[in-house]
Amino acid sequence: MRRFCGPHTGENAAKDFWDIISRYLMEQKIGYFILVNESNNETALQQIVCSYLASMNLSFNPIYRHLRCFGHIPHPELKEFLWAEDLVAFDSEIISCEKLNEES
Repeated sequence: MRRFCGPHTGENAAKDFWDIISRYLMEQKIGYFILVNESNNETALQQIVCSYLASMNLSFNPIYRHLRCFGHIPHPELKEFLWAEDLVAFDSEIISCEKLNEES
């Protein structure tokens, strides 16, 4: 994969993804998407399905083939169980991990 440059909008993410998929002739091999639950990812998936896949007459049902990244959305009860009353430490840890992932 290449480094994602520019604003992280859904449209930009969709274009970048499609450029890579097209470069390696993988358009017809898309099975599922696993995305972090953010609105720009929802927009990207919609753009990919409605613009790119539709232009190639490729059928793709995003309702059944969009898997949500559970690791990024722990339930409040689970957070409380794991971190007792220190939810601030939990959130800080998540932010630290995300920053490390962005830097690598």
